[in-house]
Amino acid sequence: MWNTTNNVPVAVNVGVVLDFDKLLGKIGLSCINMAISDFYATHASYRTRLVLNPRDSKMDVLGAAAAAVDLIKNVQVQAIIGPQSSMEAHFVIDLGNKSQPLLISSIVQAFEWREAVLIYIDNEFGEGIIPYLTDALQEINARVTYWSAIPSSATDDQISQELYKLMTMSTSVFIVHMPPSLGTRLFAMAKQIGMMREGYAWVVTDGMTDLWSLTDPSSIDTMQGVQGVRTYVPRTNELKNFRVRWKRKFQLDNPNTVNAELNIFGLWAYDATFALGMAIENLQSSVFQIVNINGNGKEGLGDTTFPPRGWEIPTNGRKLRIGVPVKDGFNQFVKVIWNPDSYTATSVTGYCIDVFNVVMAVMPYAVTYEFIPFATPDGKSAGTCNDLIFQVYMG
Repeated sequence: MWNTTNNVPVAVNVGVVLDFDKLLGKIGLSCINMAISDFYATHASYRTRLVLNPRDSKMDVLGAAAAAVDLIKNVQVQAIIGPQSSMEAHFVIDLGNKSQPLLISSIVQAFEWREAVLIYIDNEFGEGIIPYLTDALQEINARVTYWSAIPSSATDDQISQELYKLMTMSTSVFIVHMPPSLGTRLFAMAKQIGMMREGYAWVVTDGMTDLWSLTDPSSIDTMQGVQGVRTYVPRTNELKNFRVRWKRKFQLDNPNTVNAELNIFGLWAYDATFALGMAIENLQSSVFQIVNINGNGKEGLGDTTFPPRGWEIPTNGRKLRIGVPVKDGFNQFVKVIWNPDSYTATSVTGYCIDVFNVVMAVMPYAVTYEFIPFATPDGKSAGTCNDLIFQVYMG
């Protein structure tokens, strides 16, 4: 929306949460900045301008959550781009989990494998692929015989112990779904104990393949023979020109970083920023002039960007019920405190709860809500996150 007095476009605050000490974060930030420049170069008449408010997540989940709370509460951003890691944000999980299993099942079918072991990182990113992969394999009369969950904090000895256990099983086909930070260690241990030799088959998802350009060559060497699925990007002249422009800008902004290569996450960051600029422009309110009916005429009272709402949420209406997962770990995100006698929840706390409360507090209308732990009568977890979502769907 243009300022009515001097035609200056309205600034719209947008948060950016990335790990600026890591190459992936630097690539993402450079692509976001390029997107801002390119977008307004081709949309100069737009009434809004995105203003970036960068925050460093320091590659930490709590740091990312704290940055998000600060941006929402203190800066009042309209949107947040990032964070980049699977544990910090899940905005691309569902898309990848639904499309990749079909490709993986085609590989399994091509080699006529009938069984496979799934090795995944022990978090929501890793768990998310399980139902889709299971269904995709069942469609070709194959199945997952064992699910191996490995925490990101696992030591090399713990990884080796799990791999030794897998060696005793009859299945020698392994599907790996985890980020390179854990996956490269897994394959190093697998090679060390002899699981990369002939007779073993390995397939990796885009959790690793999309970041191969950032992986150390020595780590790639331990993965010789591994097959993978990665995001397909057509090799167009437009992309070729963009890579050249990006390379030039990145080297100017990061003179001490050498051999950086544009990857899919940089392209996603660029496209997401472009889409955000379009969405913010389209969602801006129209300008309204408040008038007072006075006799047979009307008298203007001033300009406002807020249209008359004309409704309120009834204070005696039903409360919005928020399902809360109950888990033993990660209490810093969500923690349910129980009454030991009645097994009723006395409070629900954590960073996720704080972020939710902050968002609800800045809503333009009042919404009453309550947190409902997804638990059995004795205070135990009632199921997985997928089970919770299904219960929400069923009402």
